[in-house]
Amino acid sequence: NVAKIVPLLQAEQVSAERRLKACERELDALSVERLKAGADAFCDEFCAALRETIEGSVVAPPSLFGETMQQENMAAGSFNNVQGSPMAVSPRTWDRLVEAEVGNRDHRLYGGSQYHRAIREFHLATRCMRLPTITEDEIANAAGIGDTHDGVNFLRASCVIAIEKARTS
Repeated sequence: NVAKIVPLLQAEQVSAERRLKACERELDALSVERLKAGADAFCDEFCAALRETIEGSVVAPPSLFGETMQQENMAAGSFNNVQGSPMAVSPRTWDRLVEAEVGNRDHRLYGGSQYHRAIREFHLATRCMRLPTITEDEIANAAGIGDTHDGVNFLRASCVIAIEKARTS
């Protein structure tokens, strides 16, 4: 038995030493400069692919990487049902407006196309939000006067009103 096992173990030792030397040669061939060059090349390729995707591309299959508007809303939420921001339109009207003004609801988009669809949905949501009532008295009191001149700083006044209404509504 031992006479049969010793040659097998010697052959395995020779094979393991050969693989070890190959690994050592491969490790010796790696240098910091080569690793940096490889990382730089990967970064450049990734940025170029990302730019191409944002600008518009059909290289990546939409069936794998694209999302419909419903999938986006399931993953990230919808601009329509944000807690604390009631809408001035009914859900039925919202669906009709999304179909008419946002578009591509059922298309699987990614990259820049998906971004633009999200921006169109956000723009629609901001137009459909129920806004708080602002009285003339609130505007007059928010206007005040500035410390540098006697004129009214309307930008500051609008910010004061917006912040207060956001806090209380």
